[in-house]
Amino acid sequence: MGKLYGLNARRILSLLLLGYSIISFSQTYQFRNYSINDNDQGYVYTINQDSKGFIWLGTGTGIVRYDGFRLQPVELTDMPSRGLPLSSLTAKDGTIYFGFSDGKIFRQEEGTVVEIEGCDAFRINGIIEDADNRIIFVSQSKGLFRFDPGKQGKIEKIPSPIDEPLYCAAFTEKGEILFGTQGGISLARFRGDVLESVCESPELQFTKIQAVSYQEKSGRFILGSEDDGIYAAVVSGDSVIVSRVTDDEAINRTRVQSLFFDNNDNLWISTFGDGAYKIMFSGDDNRSISHVETFNSNSGLLTNDIKTILQDGEGNLWMGLFGEGFSILGSDAYSFYKPGNGLNGNNIISLEEVGSNLMAGTQSGYYIFDPVGGSVLSFTDLTKEIGTVKINLFHQYKDGSLLIGTDGSGVYQREKSGQISRFYYSTNNLQNYITDIKHEGDLVWIATSGGVVLNNRSTGEITVYTTFEGLPHNRISQLYPDGSGKVYIAAEGNRLYTIDPGAAGVRAGKALIYGGARNNFQSIAVDSEGKIWVAAEGTGIYCFAGDSVRAINSEQGLLSNFCYSLLCDSNDNIW
Repeated sequence: MGKLYGLNARRILSLLLLGYSIISFSQTYQFRNYSINDNDQGYVYTINQDSKGFIWLGTGTGIVRYDGFRLQPVELTDMPSRGLPLSSLTAKDGTIYFGFSDGKIFRQEEGTVVEIEGCDAFRINGIIEDADNRIIFVSQSKGLFRFDPGKQGKIEKIPSPIDEPLYCAAFTEKGEILFGTQGGISLARFRGDVLESVCESPELQFTKIQAVSYQEKSGRFILGSEDDGIYAAVVSGDSVIVSRVTDDEAINRTRVQSLFFDNNDNLWISTFGDGAYKIMFSGDDNRSISHVETFNSNSGLLTNDIKTILQDGEGNLWMGLFGEGFSILGSDAYSFYKPGNGLNGNNIISLEEVGSNLMAGTQSGYYIFDPVGGSVLSFTDLTKEIGTVKINLFHQYKDGSLLIGTDGSGVYQREKSGQISRFYYSTNNLQNYITDIKHEGDLVWIATSGGVVLNNRSTGEITVYTTFEGLPHNRISQLYPDGSGKVYIAAEGNRLYTIDPGAAGVRAGKALIYGGARNNFQSIAVDSEGKIWVAAEGTGIYCFAGDSVRAINSEQGLLSNFCYSLLCDSNDNIW
């Protein structure tokens, strides 16, 4: 049994039905997991990307650089550190800075790192950059250390006005610093070169805050606590207003390790024990939560203990793991959904776009599925109306009724009122095995095991096309009307075929697939650029553009080459 999955590629968000498909709510993703044999190196504390695209990881054995092919340990110049690289920052100029657990600090220079001398701290928990491009290192117990890259001198120590240990920090729009501490959060601002305390938040006085990130659109900070989930903080004058971000009990109990906003302003939360959360926001102020996704060992990760998350320049997400190396979730990511209980409820045989939702048909009824929220809105059971007749597919007609293609009993029509009647039946038994139904205006196209049937609803005329009329094969998998009165045919062959009900009849396309593979086309979709996407049984996907054709298969990242259904939605996503 196959699966229905989603690929987000250029807007190819593909949910491909592989065999009998599964929509899986316990979502699974295609992570590239890099488990490192060295147990110490398998602990990844921080990840950043430099201006040339190289990924730098702080691990249990030091700094490691990844060039896309291999991991290369980075030798520390001058006096080597005996600590762990716990924090890092990619500055605005592309330079990466590292803070170690023994208080040493380093900056990247080409393929190595050099120490910045003059820091007598213990444990650098955070690194931030001010408006003047100066780098500030936040130590746990010995204040702040400021480094000006333009001056290349020794760093300047800034005493902390806060009595609590410091674990994280972020600048406000006014240049103040919001600190996460052992006992909540503290706001401080500079008076000249002296940092002065402004206020603390009494709501969090017994809560350790170890991650903070600014959400620009909402104008608030998100705070991550050690064992009390996440909070939102708004700086207002000399005070900080704190509130919960969500009522979700699981998130509010989680042990947050880091916070990160991706390119789409989605919040990623790495945790110890619960994997990672992705929170999507909506509303004019971007404060309402529209959807939450969970990433854990059930989703394909090696562990539920995640220290840090980074999005690289190509949109890939890197997750640093505790003891298991790191994982990469590509920008071409697959999502799995599972709406029903048991095998029969998850055999998805067809997909239709119904407004902003999807209709996922089974052999006994159909689901209405919300792809944005990832939830089932309803299920309609048809066994009472049509008995044990095996359903092959569903198609929504222009009047809102539902055409139901069966396996040997022709086509039924279900009115919006719920009444069911026979729509099409043939004396040729093969033409009662329905494989697809499409309509364009009053023309209803029916794909069968015995050719293509055209039912003109305005005239009542029925026309049948078979190999005698030029089809490559009588077993038709799918039809795709192109909007001009013609339909594309998915059948066994090495090129696309069309039917023009006018004088042209059956026509063969120019683009030819070479090679000895048997191409059994199953499904067709067309995107807004006019490219024709074809799913094939055993050979993956083909993209036809004019006279050229491009193959996409498991070597390019598909879970399987057995692909059975495609849909291009109104957002130009290929499902």
